[in-house]
Amino acid sequence: MNLLLVCVILFALWRGYAGMKKGMVDEIRMLLSLVISLFVLSLAILLYSSVKEKNTTNIILSVLMLLTTGLAARLVNLIFKSLSAIAHLPILKLLNSVLGIVVGMAESIVVLWIIYIVIASFDTGRVGSQIAAWTVENEWLTKLYQMNRFAYWLAGLS
Repeated sequence: MNLLLVCVILFALWRGYAGMKKGMVDEIRMLLSLVISLFVLSLAILLYSSVKEKNTTNIILSVLMLLTTGLAARLVNLIFKSLSAIAHLPILKLLNSVLGIVVGMAESIVVLWIIYIVIASFDTGRVGSQIAAWTVENEWLTKLYQMNRFAYWLAGLS
């Protein structure tokens, strides 16, 4: 039995269950919060390096982008609080839960894609080699590996 496939299935079931409990709206809100947080982190790093290099233009741009991102985060939060209230209506609650399962399981595929990108980009030693071997052994994992849109997008950037 392929251990990676078992781990992926268990992770997908866990994320699907969490998605069912939270609902699609809250799952997407948490995903957007993560993306915004990572963007703010990259802006903070840019601001720090700009201050260190005394690059006034980048300092001003970084501060403006941080303020804009803060406003965007507030707007996203307001929209998703409203959507969450609407999603708890009796008719929409079931649909929100079912779609939450789908979003939660899709999240596990994205995590697997990120693992594949890390393995391809960095020296991960025996662990990375074993994950790659398990992927080649299983047809489903190979298909998931080939469908990795993030890897194609990142390859296009370089």
